[in-house]
Amino acid sequence: MNKDNVNAFSILKPIAILILISSCIINPWLGEFWSTNLVNSTDVLRQYFISSLLIGSFFLALYGLRSMVTNESRTNGAILVTTLALLFLADRLILAIIGLPLWMPDMENHYRHRPNTVRSWGEMYDYKLIRTNQYGHHDHDFPLQKSANEFRVLILGDSITMGHGVTREETYANQLEHELAQTPGQYEIIQVINTGVQGYSTFQELNELKRSLKFKPDLVAIGFCMNDVQEPLMINREFGGAGIDYHGVTQAYNLVLAYLLNETGYGRLLQKLRERPEQADWCRGQEIKDVKAMVAKPWDNIDSTKGWDLVLKSLTEIYQIADQNRLKVVLLIFPHTFQLMHPEMQYPQQKLTEHAIQHKIDFIDFTTYFEELTAGNEQLVKRYFLDLDHYTPEGHRLVATRINRYLKKTGQGPWAAESKK
Repeated sequence: MNKDNVNAFSILKPIAILILISSCIINPWLGEFWSTNLVNSTDVLRQYFISSLLIGSFFLALYGLRSMVTNESRTNGAILVTTLALLFLADRLILAIIGLPLWMPDMENHYRHRPNTVRSWGEMYDYKLIRTNQYGHHDHDFPLQKSANEFRVLILGDSITMGHGVTREETYANQLEHELAQTPGQYEIIQVINTGVQGYSTFQELNELKRSLKFKPDLVAIGFCMNDVQEPLMINREFGGAGIDYHGVTQAYNLVLAYLLNETGYGRLLQKLRERPEQADWCRGQEIKDVKAMVAKPWDNIDSTKGWDLVLKSLTEIYQIADQNRLKVVLLIFPHTFQLMHPEMQYPQQKLTEHAIQHKIDFIDFTTYFEELTAGNEQLVKRYFLDLDHYTPEGHRLVATRINRYLKKTGQGPWAAESKK
């Protein structure tokens, strides 16, 4: 080995030691001393810890084998591998600092939940946990194969269904499952599958239904929120949107680019540098303004005709797929709080119910339900709603109870035996 080779390899030992020292600091066990929200960064800290141990050990091994590198080609190869390893480790370090969001890229739906992931809602919601299962649902795990004596409800929806600000145990899907399990009937197992994802609209829920037919549901429930009309036009590039929103997933046209932009430290850093918090706040505020403008306008003059066309087209296809698979469907219509006790702002509810009746689909309008429960009392509204449209755990309980009442009335699930008496 010549002198230049010796100099090139001599630096490996101190670098390896520094990397191994970093693994003793940057890891899930010591992260609580310097991470502001350890739950949200445990996975990336674990990635860095494993990567730094492997790369640090590799560098030490390479340093120990330096005498075997006897020619220039081997030296260049070792330098290349070392450089790539350092670039990869730097990428993992950036991720350990910036973190990964709950959502990951999806070529059809723009984004989806990360499977088997734990995140926190943060201080605003008492640091309640978000836990996704192997399918990426904010739900408990369940087997893919349906048992012979099992009734399955598949719920499609957005953040209301997913359970914004609450745990998976507190969602109306989980509470409904618990209520139905307490009902004596012909089924030994009741499984309510919560496929809701924050920000999803009907075209994404249509894709989710196609993917979820493998679970062999007996009933499909579709949770509809008023912003489902506007959101795709603001966000999804296919419909003229920006391709990114508060989910922190940049929409890309192929899997490789989507991965580089969203799943690597360098890609996340680029997004961070481009991020404008005030723009995200503006988008949220604009969405509410658009909803308020939309709910009060008659159909013939509505500005969001394109959005409504997309909604109704997707709902129609959902109904058709359900019919082809002999699945019962119920549409769940969730209001914004400023619509309660204001019939002049409930045009979307009318449009949705007319469309459901046209397609012979059952529906539950939670607008009238919560109007009856609150009677315009602001304190009761705050008791059931976290904000303008998301529910508190008690609000979710009421939604579950109302769906259970519908199932009993129509003789579905555990109530099927009861209805035959």
